[in-house]
Amino acid sequence: MIVVESDVVWPELQAALAEAVETVADVVAGIPDPDRPAFAQWTVGDVAAHLSHAWLFIPRLAARDLAGGIAALPPTPEVGNGTPGGAAFASLPALAPATVALVRNDPERDPAVLADRIRTAAKAFAELDVTDSTVRPWMIEGVGGPPAHFAAHLLNETVVHGHDISRATGRARPVPDHLAALVLRSFLLPMLCITNAAPFPAPWSVELRLAGESAYRLDAGAEGLRFRAAGGPSPDARLWIRPSAMLLLAWRRRSLASVIMGREALVWGRRPWVATRPLAIVPQV
Repeated sequence: MIVVESDVVWPELQAALAEAVETVADVVAGIPDPDRPAFAQWTVGDVAAHLSHAWLFIPRLAARDLAGGIAALPPTPEVGNGTPGGAAFASLPALAPATVALVRNDPERDPAVLADRIRTAAKAFAELDVTDSTVRPWMIEGVGGPPAHFAAHLLNETVVHGHDISRATGRARPVPDHLAALVLRSFLLPMLCITNAAPFPAPWSVELRLAGESAYRLDAGAEGLRFRAAGGPSPDARLWIRPSAMLLLAWRRRSLASVIMGREALVWGRRPWVATRPLAIVPQV
């Protein structure tokens, strides 16, 4: 099993989740019109329903209760019964259609009910016994992680979709940079390494300086993509960027032009164009 690893620990993620859930539950409960367009083909109510699905399922997966997680979701043939290894899906491409089908099959769009789903699930997840921090299967067959990985996944879902909902309802709130940095360090960048494990025919390296954080490094080469602390040979490019800007760029919620115009990023080095390579390999799920 490939193990997702990061330097972010459970207490740090739990504190961040408590902060993010308190905000997003209020945002969801205050949705004035669930039918208002939000992101891609989804309405605001659809996004809130999807976020509630993440909270219904991922904590149960963290507790090694795949069957319970599937049972908590709306009946959806695309989800199936999981894999022999205890994951939800055999491959990453199966995730997107199942996600869309789950939203389509869930009739609930009452903001108060969806907010309560999230609050209730978050309270239960906060009480998860993490004395056993061993690796357990994640959503994709052959990939696993400790409880902190599942908390990081939930933080990503909560922060990004909270942004979607608040923006669509005209109550846009800035994504806190400290939460965005945690998502990048604990979930998005480590997962990029897992989903880009094949050798890169044209190697590249980027030193990533998240504003207010330590410097990191992404190296793409014969061993696939690696994410680690900065250091070693001079990189092709150096990227300084505001964490919230990078997170929303990666998930295609902002344009590169808006980040540049907002002076939220700076690039330099011998091959500065390489700085956008990490954004190009984020999967569209």
